[in-house]
Amino acid sequence: MYLENISILNFRNYKNFTKTFSPQKNIIKGENATGKTNLLDSIYILLNSHSFIRKNYMNKIEQSTIKGTIKKDITYNITIHLGKNKKSLINSKPYGLKDFKILFPSIIFSIKDFLNFNEKKYILSLIDKFSFIENPNIIQIILNTAKHLKLKRILLEKKDINTVKIINKNILKNVEIIQENRKQSLQKINLYLKDQNLINKNIKLSYKPLIFDEKIINLEIQSNHNIFTLYKDTIEILLDENNIFSYSSLGEKKMVLFSLIMSLIKHYNSLNKSPIILIDDLEGDISNTNLEKMISMINTLNNQVFITTIGNINIKNANTINLSEAI
Repeated sequence: MYLENISILNFRNYKNFTKTFSPQKNIIKGENATGKTNLLDSIYILLNSHSFIRKNYMNKIEQSTIKGTIKKDITYNITIHLGKNKKSLINSKPYGLKDFKILFPSIIFSIKDFLNFNEKKYILSLIDKFSFIENPNIIQIILNTAKHLKLKRILLEKKDINTVKIINKNILKNVEIIQENRKQSLQKINLYLKDQNLINKNIKLSYKPLIFDEKIINLEIQSNHNIFTLYKDTIEILLDENNIFSYSSLGEKKMVLFSLIMSLIKHYNSLNKSPIILIDDLEGDISNTNLEKMISMINTLNNQVFITTIGNINIKNANTINLSEAI
């Protein structure tokens, strides 16, 4: 599977932009503030029907359109209309977020997510993505649970305890499924990490689910607000048995994250899903030696890859998009 082309109209700093891509490696090159991440996000939106930039500063223009063609078993023409009346169309028919993620698997490496947001939530989301590829229904279960938790917060404030008890039964059922999937995915991830050769230390994930029991339920009723959420589970990334957030350098954290992403890619590929890979800010805070190791790993992939760079990344036979010339 690969993205053949993209057409962007009025999206952030792109007024009218069209580009054809290589089915293999694509380097998006440009100085800071030339729109590298915006182009990568446009590609991500085409594949996922939403942005990977969590602080969703969607452009001020009322209407934006992103179009693209994906070659897979058949040709898919995608159109995403952003603005007041968002529409996500595949071959002119509307589809939902889950459909996009099943049809067009993609994996994003963005250090901004890792550093600027709650690390625990980000890591658990990666594990859920691992679960999703084998159990696509997990995304709907997570979304439904999030809706129930939001509704419960309102009901707790209103002290509607009877309805809260009914909702808690649904939440408990879903949480058990989510946590069991996380346990199974974690075992597989650790097997991949055991064989990683990017960093000369042992990487391991440790997971302990938060049990949604009567104690938490009673505390929520007493305090009139949610205590339990989907991201209160304990998750640690250990580097030689030390928590990376307490003992590791920024460069080590980035390499560990890259190893996690590579585990996810390998798992998708083992299931013949061939995800499109998007990599933002690979070179920052990484030594040249380690950057070369990461690029070597990328070169082993048969997936379509998009990488942003200010100019330090060069891959033989890659298609280069020079934004200083393109916009």
